Amino acid sequence: MRYVAAILGLAAVVLAADNSPRSISKKEFIDIYVKLSLVAEQYISQPDSLQAKQDSIFKTEGITRKQFDSFREATNQTPEEWKDIWKTIVAKLDSIAKPKTKPEKADSTTKPVRGKTEQK
Repeated sequence: MRYVAAILGLAAVVLAADNSPRSISKKEFIDIYVKLSLVAEQYISQPDSLQAKQDSIFKTEGITRKQFDSFREATNQTPEEWKDIWKTIVAKLDSIAKPKTKPEKADSTTKPVRGKTEQK
């Protein structure tokens, strides 16, 4: 009978280990952080909507808040990693805030005026 209890106890430990959340990658953390930042800015004065949007992001990405927070907490143990993470986050947010535009093409109906083009 002791063996049955030991086997059941061991099986419970193994199953619990299998249900533990997987760790997320740095790229996943950054991508989710950027998305969370954008919705935070958009819904700052609407806490219920903000919560719902954040939940939606986690669900869409297949990541839990616990996984996200675990990555953050683990990274806090190695602060030098934050430098690269923040640099990437800021670059991504800047690229979203400042969309790249193509310069206007001059055609035969335009003439240069002080370095700009003007329609004829």
